[in-house]
Amino acid sequence: MDAFNGWRAQVWIAVMMGLLIADITDAALSRLNPRQQLLISRYIEEAAAKHHLEPALLRAIIRVESAYNYEAVSRVGARGLMQIMPHTARALGAEKALDSSKPKHNILAGARLIRKLINRYQGKIKLALAAYNAGPTAVAKYGGIPPYKETKNYVKKVLRYLARERSAQLNRLYR
Repeated sequence: MDAFNGWRAQVWIAVMMGLLIADITDAALSRLNPRQQLLISRYIEEAAAKHHLEPALLRAIIRVESAYNYEAVSRVGARGLMQIMPHTARALGAEKALDSSKPKHNILAGARLIRKLINRYQGKIKLALAAYNAGPTAVAKYGGIPPYKETKNYVKKVLRYLARERSAQLNRLYR
């Protein structure tokens, strides 16, 4: 079997197993080829397992943070799929997370961070997401989700995409 047909077989198997992130028609994923989708999906699954998270949560965060653009750089310097800030990457000991050629490290760092935040806020996902977006200092200052429009919208969007991801997972299971 030549390399191309071997790759096609891997993608077919992944599709049959429901491992691809979402339908190819999804606008956020259209910039990724099937091989990239498969790799990113594997990285998400690996990071979720390592940090005891739902893969759907990581997908929802990635969707809102970067729209699956692994080369994304925000106006404030956040980088990659999970939009990791340089100071956060250093604090996590995850400098490789800032390298756009290493999306696996970016996803692992983001998963580690969101797990730390979920633990910090005793499983309160809304507070963990608010801290992921605005920082734990802002959450502490306001005693909850900061009144920033961006943060409020961020939490709502991630939760909306999380619900969609969960629904898509169920649909793939019961096809």
